[in-house]
Amino acid sequence: SPDGLGDTTSDFTLQIGANNSTDDRMIFGIDSVTTDSLLLANTDVDTLSDAQTTINSLDAAIDFINDQRSNLGGVQDRLDFADSNLMSGIQNTKSSFSYIRDR
Repeated sequence: SPDGLGDTTSDFTLQIGANNSTDDRMIFGIDSVTTDSLLLANTDVDTLSDAQTTINSLDAAIDFINDQRSNLGGVQDRLDFADSNLMSGIQNTKSSFSYIRDR
């Protein structure tokens, strides 16, 4: 990130399709959100200047966490779509199977 926040990213790969191809995988990262990675570990409010610096650091950390939540919401939406798509395929397969048996 431009402010140096979340300097450690954990990458994840999920298999979301039937085939072993890159089109059937979802890769995403989650940035670290510790007090150290958010640059909040050494803040204090002893002076007016320190308090203003801490408030600015907190604002930046809140913005960063909101961005992370937004990214994870996008990942969740993609997983929901993949789930819905797979369930539709399962239902269609069961329906076809039943149709073939009835013949």
